[in-house]
Amino acid sequence: MFASPTRTVATRDPPSRAARRHLVIAVGALLAAFGASACGRTPALSSGPRVGRQPATQLLPVFTQSVNNDIDILFLIDNSMSMKEEQDNLRRNFPVFTRVLKDLPQGLPNVHIAVVSSDLGSGRSNDVPGCAAEGDRGRFQNVPRGACTAPRGSFIRAVGNQRNFDGDIDQAFSCIAALGTSGCGFEHQLQSLRVALDPQLMPDENAGFLREHAVLAIVLLTDEDDCSAPVGTGLFAPADTLSSDVLGPLSSFRCNEFGHLCDGKRVSRQAAANLQNCRSAEDGRLTKIEELVEFFKTLKADPNDVMVAAVAGPPTPYSVQLVRQPGRRGVDELQAQVTPSCQSANGTADPAVRIRDFVDAFGANGSLHSICADDFTPVMKGIGEEVARRASLECLAAPIADVDPDVAGVQARCEVFDETQYQGATLRELIPACSEAAPPCWRIQPSAKCAVSGIQMVVDRGGAAPAAGTRINVICETCEAPSDVRCR
Repeated sequence: MFASPTRTVATRDPPSRAARRHLVIAVGALLAAFGASACGRTPALSSGPRVGRQPATQLLPVFTQSVNNDIDILFLIDNSMSMKEEQDNLRRNFPVFTRVLKDLPQGLPNVHIAVVSSDLGSGRSNDVPGCAAEGDRGRFQNVPRGACTAPRGSFIRAVGNQRNFDGDIDQAFSCIAALGTSGCGFEHQLQSLRVALDPQLMPDENAGFLREHAVLAIVLLTDEDDCSAPVGTGLFAPADTLSSDVLGPLSSFRCNEFGHLCDGKRVSRQAAANLQNCRSAEDGRLTKIEELVEFFKTLKADPNDVMVAAVAGPPTPYSVQLVRQPGRRGVDELQAQVTPSCQSANGTADPAVRIRDFVDAFGANGSLHSICADDFTPVMKGIGEEVARRASLECLAAPIADVDPDVAGVQARCEVFDETQYQGATLRELIPACSEAAPPCWRIQPSAKCAVSGIQMVVDRGGAAPAAGTRINVICETCEAPSDVRCR
């Protein structure tokens, strides 16, 4: 808050000739299934017994669901002057986040975890108090804060048994996450994330964090809205100090005035209560949210491989108040400030309008959580569960045909594959059902926590973790409608 003045190569051995033949056959069967489904129908799947109430010739729709045990997690931590308590809250509750991941059937996924600050400086204005010209430049923060040992490298790496830190991963994160409160008060949260990951902009030491086939999970912790602006912006010029000046006083309200629209109008320097329909001013002085969303989605071949969770101020209520502040030549004046949208024992937070717009652009892969919580335990647990869903086949996305709880031994008509990359090609290796083979194998079971399908999918690897770069792809024949008698 500103106060006034590469490619991933699978680690398993190259497949034998027999294994390659098996994989080619599996891929051929899979392609055939997709070819048929393009016409709205699909042939029966090749594995699993044909049991239940349906004749063997019945054709049903297919859904696919993929998970990925490789996850790159990037934390954006606001390091402006009002963030000490929130940083401490995050560090205390980071173990809650990792506990969800550690409790997955295969244990902690293959993770990269990095930390970046919100400080990108103040554009071309080099004399803004507390703001260096370029700030931290999106550089991953890996300096130990306190009597602790930081990871060896610019980010935390835990891939299988290969780890670049001593002790527990929670201790390694806590060591580098206490960024302090000396960062620039004009926070560039979203642009800082972009600079950290953009190959054309990132510092050299950030290379290697982003893996081609890994899911990218972004977590923001900030008590103020995004104020990302172009590098050469003059928005933060310190010469203007009065409400009558073009840019107004040197305060965070500039980010509201030139970055938000409420009911289609720019936020004015007058007191106003409960402004409505506030959103990013995409034609304003700040970087367009649309442009930032497009960048992050194009980082992955599948945009669904990008997840965003923000712990910030609620976007409503949105009000403007006038507060008496010292002006030029010692003359006090009333200056506009946005009213905090929430408060807690740890402090207050401003309406995160642009951050809300950014999160919403990712649909079901985006979530917004209030930073005004005395205890981040529920927040961190919830974000951990969101990430864990991408590495766990717990709830299937749709009901499955031929699941009859009244008939012992009935199997769903599903095929489950391990997918790895080998010399530029995707190899799919069939995982058998646990009713037919020992681990690694899969099984399904009813689950009340799976509200959509009522079906939980478990891949049992006998306690082992999949190789780095492995995805799991599930293809199941499903009911045509929730009322379909074939699902009863």
